[in-house]
Amino acid sequence: MKGPPVIASRASLPLCLLGLLSACGNRDVLAHVGSEKLRKVDLDAFQGNGRGRGDSRAALEGLAERAMLAEASRRAGLEKDPVVQARIRAAAREILAQAFLEKELAGAGREDLLRKRYLEQKDTLAHKQIHVAQIAVHVKGHDASAKSEAESRVSHLYARLMAGEPFDKVAKDGSDDPVSGARGGDLGPILEGQVDETFFAQAAALKRGQVGKPFETSFGFHVVKALEDPAMVTPSFDEARGVLAAEARTAAERQLSARWHEKISVEVHAERLAEQDRPATKPVGGR
Repeated sequence: MKGPPVIASRASLPLCLLGLLSACGNRDVLAHVGSEKLRKVDLDAFQGNGRGRGDSRAALEGLAERAMLAEASRRAGLEKDPVVQARIRAAAREILAQAFLEKELAGAGREDLLRKRYLEQKDTLAHKQIHVAQIAVHVKGHDASAKSEAESRVSHLYARLMAGEPFDKVAKDGSDDPVSGARGGDLGPILEGQVDETFFAQAAALKRGQVGKPFETSFGFHVVKALEDPAMVTPSFDEARGVLAAEARTAAERQLSARWHEKISVEVHAERLAEQDRPATKPVGGR
């Protein structure tokens, strides 16, 4: 009768078989650098920092090179240097803080929450919109004579309009803005906040077909004609998604910070900064 199967101990296995088992156990190790083992997760993190994207073999070689230099640094004792230690702690803080925020705030941008936020803020998301044409006259210089010349030009162009010439013709003839000038001054629809505040305020005060008097902004002088009456425009959900997502994340981050301030004590001694910045004084009689 056969006895029970004999299970050989690791010590009794042939050396070739031990090597095979060792190799199988290290299949996830992509490189050995000193005593450090580099794995796929290390390579992913290395490439995630913008190193060797698109070429994994080159990236792995680059990672191994950096690991070798890090090992050399440790052997040189730089790991114990206070400045180096502070930089390591700073990097660790940023990595951990960012990982925590990504984990905790992952749901802040959920579609249903953003749509709810959109409905709650729909009225406040509305912005005034204008559609105007302009004649722009730039001040070509930094002295008084350059400004005087620009004022004279815009007054002349405005006089042509008041004499009955079509706005688009005068804009094509005399506007210093080549893009809008080629279209007869038409700037297309403009939302509040997209252009200079003074320009928008002057243009928004006009009704359809009305031409305003020349006015000045930091860009020069302008004459504006309203092509449509000012209107309030509410962006669609898709148009507002980016703003809503950013606001939702900011609000969630504030709530998260407040919650953890209740659990983790934080004491800031800003008054001690002056002491740290003050140069050390030598003792009396010292060299």
